Amino acid sequence: MARRSVHGPRYRILAPLIVRIANTNPHTICHRCHLTIDNCRPHRNGKPARWTAGHLKDGQSDATLTIEDLAPECSPCNYSAGATYGNRQRVEPRTARLWR
Repeated sequence: MARRSVHGPRYRILAPLIVRIANTNPHTICHRCHLTIDNCRPHRNGKPARWTAGHLKDGQSDATLTIEDLAPECSPCNYSAGATYGNRQRVEPRTARLWR
């Protein structure tokens, strides 16, 4: 699924709301790692984690997105999950017949 169909107009409206709510509550936990933002691991380049809005169902289309379909996630968890999902979508299927 293309990024455009996942991060469409609904996501761009709802995501800042999720991030704002997470930033105002210091007890917010990440949907994936279940840690607060202070305890979440930093990015590989050393930048600290920040709150992002993650999909509860990876790859959900923007056309069906509601606020209940998003949850606060620390940026390392969200970016990692997005990369994993995208990489799985790009895997070429194995054919039953070997071509020589």
